[in-house]
Amino acid sequence: MIYVSGQVSSDAKGTVLDPDALVPQTHTVMGKVRTLLAEYGLSMDEVVKVNAFFKSGGTAEELNDNLRVRSACFTDPGPATTGISLPALTDQGMMIDVEVTAMPR
Repeated sequence: MIYVSGQVSSDAKGTVLDPDALVPQTHTVMGKVRTLLAEYGLSMDEVVKVNAFFKSGGTAEELNDNLRVRSACFTDPGPATTGISLPALTDQGMMIDVEVTAMPR
């Protein structure tokens, strides 16, 4: 099992990329996850669980937009996924923090 956690939309210096923009940050984070898995010779298709912690007002539109971006990264049926809306994350402007569990085939 490979566990990837704490993936956020920031650069190497910790500067938040696309502050306060959930969908662009989600694209960045999922790209980081893809890159990290590739370092272990894995693809997104080997992800079995995704937890996404995100800052939002919790509107249905925000939840659906975020889920749509995450789901597009996987071949159907995709992994089990949970989205958890929080009032705040660690850094100002940070909108999403993703962790995944992958299992090599």
